[in-house]
Amino acid sequence: MLKKQFFLLPTLLGVISLSSASAQDCDFEVEALLTPGSWPTEVFWALYGADGAIVAEGSNPEGIDVLTTLCLDTAACYTLHMFDEFGDGWNGATLTFNADAYGWMSPSYTIESGSEATANVGFGDC
Repeated sequence: MLKKQFFLLPTLLGVISLSSASAQDCDFEVEALLTPGSWPTEVFWALYGADGAIVAEGSNPEGIDVLTTLCLDTAACYTLHMFDEFGDGWNGATLTFNADAYGWMSPSYTIESGSEATANVGFGDC
């Protein structure tokens, strides 16, 4: 059984919370890249597992690229919730997930307008 631990990492790059497991327990290592738009302090996101628990979340208060490494399950489907504090979309900010070792990259996620959006993120049929 995989025991998950959750960490909150306040950094100069943003506040990142992620699920962590030992390297031998990691099924699928994925990098999440949040790039800034014109109002980066308004942007934040959370990735939820099928059980409704937050797997990872992040923001971009400094307005620089924020790269986070996640340990995900290839058989699982995740729900990405994106939020914009002002309600006018992400103004050019994007979030992508990338697993170079597996030749996999997600589309770029963003909020074109409004205060929130959701998307399914998965590595198979999600």
